[in-house]
Amino acid sequence: MEARKNRYDTGYVSWVTGFLTAVNIHTSAYSILGTTDMYGAMLWLENYCKKNPLKGFTEAVMALVFQLTPKRTTQAPK
Repeated sequence: MEARKNRYDTGYVSWVTGFLTAVNIHTSAYSILGTTDMYGAMLWLENYCKKNPLKGFTEAVMALVFQLTPKRTTQAPK
């Protein structure tokens, strides 16, 4: 939360991007983000972390993946 507030969250954004890419590779998702984008994902994570301050960041990202799974896209746009 501190890094995001001070706009030093680039490392976190990069880590989440890589994690979501790995999810895409290892699941049937074309994009786990579905119709959202990284800004939306990071906002979701920010809200999650505010509500769950004792949870670790990895746990927060796993919760994001769980939330996004039903909305994932499985094919490239035409």
